Amino acid sequence: MPAHHGYRASINLKSDLYNVVFRTPYGAITLDLPADLKAGDRISGAIITDPKGRTPEVREANRAILTSYSLSIGDQSASTKDTMSNWQVPAGWDSQANEILLKDAQGNEVARAILTLPTDDIVQDPKKQNDRNGTDRIRIPRAGQAGQPLTLRGAVGEDLAALHVLIGGEDTSLLAASPRSVIVMTPKNHFGKTKLQVKQGDMVLAEGDYRNNKVSRSFNPWPYIIGAVVIVGAAVAYIAISVANIHPTFGPFPSFE
Repeated sequence: MPAHHGYRASINLKSDLYNVVFRTPYGAITLDLPADLKAGDRISGAIITDPKGRTPEVREANRAILTSYSLSIGDQSASTKDTMSNWQVPAGWDSQANEILLKDAQGNEVARAILTLPTDDIVQDPKKQNDRNGTDRIRIPRAGQAGQPLTLRGAVGEDLAALHVLIGGEDTSLLAASPRSVIVMTPKNHFGKTKLQVKQGDMVLAEGDYRNNKVSRSFNPWPYIIGAVVIVGAAVAYIAISVANIHPTFGPFPSFE
């Protein structure tokens, strides 16, 4: 079914996440899903609404509409009013076209995203295969970028609702999780060496040293060089015009024969 007028869907793969984005006349709705999901998995994914509008009043009115929608996978649904969704990946999902639907408040489908999954045979590294099977222990990354997604791989389990990842004692925002991985958003303002913990309820599943690095922004001098050249060129042209106006060119003197 084609999307209704003003609605469109897209799926991007980035930082071990599928970003399923539905664009509507009122703003965007994004569903994050773990990129390693498989048929039969229990998974979790964040729901993010981003309303349009130039004023707070318009944005709030559009947010109210965005949060009246629902998302559907198979016979399951999740309200866009929630910030986190939980799913059982349908047994029929394979590497072909798998549908994720957006429905309005009346339950009518307004847009459809098609998710194509990678096949298992592309995973050849035994360590990565363990990750996909969920049999390896959770490994703590040595470092990550502040304010960016961070993936932890290993046997996370299926009790995803009780899963927490703490960096420097601060609870992170969960973006997505599967039995084999969890993706979180690291703290924006916590930098340097610290501790990372993965907990399920009060039980610590894994912990270790971790460094939260500032996002490096490399310096590009070319815009400044080009700007300086333009300014100098303009200044030279201005001086030349000014000199020409002060000292006009004289023609040949008249003959007094």
